[in-house]
Amino acid sequence: MRTQWKNLAPRVGLAWDPAGDGRTSVRVAYSKAFEFVNAQFHLNTSVAPPWGSEVRLNSPPGGLDDPFRGNPGGQTNIFPVTFDQNASFSLNGPFLSLSNNMDSTTVHLWNATVERQIGSDWLVSAGYMGSRTNNIWESEPLNNAIFLPGATTGNTNARRPLTLADPTNGRYYGPLDLYVTDGTQRYHGMILTASRRSVRGIGLTANYTLSDCFGSPEGGGGATTNVSTGYNKPEDHAYDDGNCTADRLHNFSATGSYQTPEFQNATWRAIGSGWRLVGAYRAITGPWVNIVTGTDRALNGQQGTQRPNQILDDPFGDQATLPNGARRYLNPQAFQQPALGTFGNVQRNSIRGLGNHNLDIALSRNFRLQGSQSIEVRWESFNAFNWMQWGLPNTNLLSPTFGQISSVIQNSPRVMQFAVKYQF
Repeated sequence: MRTQWKNLAPRVGLAWDPAGDGRTSVRVAYSKAFEFVNAQFHLNTSVAPPWGSEVRLNSPPGGLDDPFRGNPGGQTNIFPVTFDQNASFSLNGPFLSLSNNMDSTTVHLWNATVERQIGSDWLVSAGYMGSRTNNIWESEPLNNAIFLPGATTGNTNARRPLTLADPTNGRYYGPLDLYVTDGTQRYHGMILTASRRSVRGIGLTANYTLSDCFGSPEGGGGATTNVSTGYNKPEDHAYDDGNCTADRLHNFSATGSYQTPEFQNATWRAIGSGWRLVGAYRAITGPWVNIVTGTDRALNGQQGTQRPNQILDDPFGDQATLPNGARRYLNPQAFQQPALGTFGNVQRNSIRGLGNHNLDIALSRNFRLQGSQSIEVRWESFNAFNWMQWGLPNTNLLSPTFGQISSVIQNSPRVMQFAVKYQF
């Protein structure tokens, strides 16, 4: 990749006390940063054909005992493999390519916040945070199969452009994707906070965020895309724009604490002083989920990212609990597989998953002994009220359990734990 000397990353901030009394502050800031491609990219290049050939055989007639026997794609046994200048290319091998003119991923961040002290105990703030990410690494398919009369999933490789142009040499190229840096995402968020310092044993902090994030596909956890997982339409990259997977519309959290006072009465002090109760509550909107066809309806060889048609305005189910214990979150009748050779009208990440809320509680007390010795006893309850924390629905339209939520968030059931700590 070319050296980019103009990649300057400035940061600037300003703080202003409009009244000059130290009780109000206005803060604004801007920064620009760059992101280097992650290590997964180098893993992909290290296993590229012919020195890291990959062969994918789906349901081979010979099973695992003889996976190359009777393979409809014509793939012969690749073993033994010779890794030298004579290394051979396997048929229909997957390739990822890029130019030396790739732009660095750029992140612009800006924020503005107004803070105000109310009385002697309260601090409140209201802020706006925004960001724009440019030059996200995406992948554009260059050799996806062309839909022709008589097209089936069995003749995908025979319909690839390079094979049609040169049947002899083109058959060695299967999925061929080009990395491009035209992906963008933008984020806008309102952040409200309020906190009360601990007075007479009572402390409180609350935060609320209202946000929106939209843009190009972000890959898996910020990773570069794998082969055959990029843009569905090479001629229309905007078709795959959608809500960011990590976006949450509402995010509220509050933490409160109470510590019992030092009672004057010796008996009450022995029983009730020194106890500390802490509660943490959080409520958050669910993540966006992506509805997929589960099959290659476009017959282009890239089935994992294709989306169906939505034919009803309301895609949600009746939320009933089914005999298998699952929740009917989406209505299967609201979606339909697109016609062969076409793409659906469902936008990427257009369905909001279920949100959840949770309350954790902790109660503790420190018993002082002689000298520096003490014993702390502690009781903690996570998800204290054992609220159901539903997972995400099945988004594969081809699945018989499509739209059902049959799982819960990992480690979400109520858990209590007790601890004793001796200090000396």
